[in-house]
Amino acid sequence: MITVYHGSNVLVKEPLVGIGRENLDFGLGFYVTALMEQADTWAANKARYNMQPEGYVSLYEFDKEAAVVAFRYHKFEAYDRDWLHFIVDNRDGGNQWRQWDIIEGGVANDRYLRFTGSYKVKAYAE
Repeated sequence: MITVYHGSNVLVKEPLVGIGRENLDFGLGFYVTALMEQADTWAANKARYNMQPEGYVSLYEFDKEAAVVAFRYHKFEAYDRDWLHFIVDNRDGGNQWRQWDIIEGGVANDRYLRFTGSYKVKAYAE
């Protein structure tokens, strides 16, 4: 079991599946992190965006070993070309994320966001 965190402008007692926007880094889904500081930043940003005085960090115990067996699981091991193509495609309205139930990997920070704004995925023959 690992502890994961979700930052929001509301307290979320149970993870919510099938909500949100499809054109995010990993598509439609419930985003969590193992980094409390990252969830705290997300919570503060969501509260600010919604003009609320504070955000909330919800925490959950996640049985990753059981989830890997029970669900279609994919992990991006690095910020590499496959990860970048996946992120950009999803942000452009693609649906690669639909092939998995759980996706693990780094999110695009501000540096990546500036870069991906002008990046278009091209098919590479290798």
